[in-house]
Amino acid sequence: MKIFKIGMQFGAGAFLAVSAIIWLAAVIADFTTPFDDCDGPTERCGMRVLTDHKTGLQYLEARGGGIVPRLTVTGAHMRDDSQ
Repeated sequence: MKIFKIGMQFGAGAFLAVSAIIWLAAVIADFTTPFDDCDGPTERCGMRVLTDHKTGLQYLEARGGGIVPRLTVTGAHMRDDSQ
């Protein structure tokens, strides 16, 4: 019975340690990811701005992998004119 108790304590400790490492990695990844111009001042929009380097047209990529054209307020396809 003593070995079972030691095994349970080890398992619980290992689970907590792995959980803490995963949580810490997620926090570090969140703070080291730079904000782009589709994000708000204090929070991320959950999308990433992609630019077609040949045409300069911009697209928004969602975390699930969907991609849509990035539009201006008038409905025109947004273009990166700095290229």
